[in-house]
Amino acid sequence: MFGNETIFIFGSNGIDWVKDNFSNNSTNRKIAFLEGNLAAVDMTVLGSCNHTIVSTGTFGWWAAWLAGGATIISKQQAVNGSRLDKQFVLPEYFLPNWIILD
Repeated sequence: MFGNETIFIFGSNGIDWVKDNFSNNSTNRKIAFLEGNLAAVDMTVLGSCNHTIVSTGTFGWWAAWLAGGATIISKQQAVNGSRLDKQFVLPEYFLPNWIILD
């Protein structure tokens, strides 16, 4: 699915953590980090991607929704007992074609 020409683009409000954990690129994958942009620019870039791996949060969710393609997301989107957990409706949050990890 991911050939040699694939570019992994990371967007995060914790980009330093992302860099610390993903900069050691032993697989020689092409990696780019979004930083210093307006949120609208980051959303445009992420929404233009072919596929998405999403962590918790609405920004990534909307980027995945806009991008289409394959989306991989964790089933654990809300901490038990949190405000989000009380509002969270699992079937409404995950699109039918998304790959949900336990």
